[in-house]
Amino acid sequence: MKQIIINYLFVFGLPIIVGLGVRILFQRFNKAYFTTVAFAVLSLVGWVVVNVVPSNGSELYWILATQATVAFISSLLTGLVLKLKSKTSSADSK
Repeated sequence: MKQIIINYLFVFGLPIIVGLGVRILFQRFNKAYFTTVAFAVLSLVGWVVVNVVPSNGSELYWILATQATVAFISSLLTGLVLKLKSKTSSADSK
């Protein structure tokens, strides 16, 4: 059971933290959405590799593509939350 939890942590938990952290780090820059675009491109490339490269019996490419997708979704949701937060805080100050 411990190994299953560790596997889920590395496949889902760590990419969530990476996507969230990278997006928050780059939020101070003007074009922070490029981090989400980079994760989207990485995710797309990952899924293309999963479908093109013959890897009988290996789950490596599927796991990497899943990690990239989870990081992309995490970055996207973080960007949306930060954007909505900035809009509501600017509306409150008016």
